[in-house]
Amino acid sequence: MQRAKAVLSPAVLVEGRAKSRAAILNRPSDLNALTIPMVARLKRLYESWEENSDLGFVIMKGSGRALCSGGDVVALNQLINEG
Repeated sequence: MQRAKAVLSPAVLVEGRAKSRAAILNRPSDLNALTIPMVARLKRLYESWEENSDLGFVIMKGSGRALCSGGDVVALNQLINEG
């Protein structure tokens, strides 16, 4: 009997078009709550997109029914302010 392998979906997906990019939070079962690795990936993505003069705009959206849970943003802000 063969065991099924667990497939982990990336927590941040990217869609790209000629003049735009979209970062999609992909944790719908957790209301797309941000994690430290997600924030690190978003930071890298936004920095690379900022250097691309061909891009006209960037959006962020959430898969499922929420962009993010809200409390995660408050906690992240506290961590940043604490250094």
